[in-house]
Amino acid sequence: MMKVDSSFFDLNAKELSERYDSLTFEQAHQSWLDLVDFNDKKILDVGCGSGRDAVHMALLGGNVTAVDFSKGLLSIAKSKSDNVIWIEDSLPKLAKVDTSEKFDFILASAVLMFLNEESQIRSITKLISLLNTNGVFIFSIKKDGNDKNIFPLTKVLPERLEALNCRYNIISGGTDALNRYDVNWSIFVVNKVL
Repeated sequence: MMKVDSSFFDLNAKELSERYDSLTFEQAHQSWLDLVDFNDKKILDVGCGSGRDAVHMALLGGNVTAVDFSKGLLSIAKSKSDNVIWIEDSLPKLAKVDTSEKFDFILASAVLMFLNEESQIRSITKLISLLNTNGVFIFSIKKDGNDKNIFPLTKVLPERLEALNCRYNIISGGTDALNRYDVNWSIFVVNKVL
């Protein structure tokens, strides 16, 4: 269950896309870029938004599949590249993503925070099932006391990841790259070990 649905993102797609694209891929993800090699890797970008990250990872040699539940944002993203597989779909099911396909790297930047605890757990389980052994899954969570549209991260995350044969580290994303007051980010780097 989400506090916001795709209609918010559809109605505000142009404005949101401009905000997302005001940062480069490197500016948005500098805290973890040295942890991932994109070249010739199968990549899944969940909640791809404006397509900024998917397009850049494809330029770095990745074979990228990008998913978003907003038709408006996905339309903008699709206009940026033919080198990405674009899919309209949503967590936690990802019903249109080929479940026989496994990915080396999965990115869910600023996505899970829009889902309640039950949907976060189901989404994490689904994404880990799509990850190759020794694959990397990175997701970010915003801490913002003023944004009533976000949920805190589930407290059962450590136990769930352990049950899914994963280990993780938390990288502090620090202050918001868009300079929003009182907004901080935590980046979770998850490795599937079995």
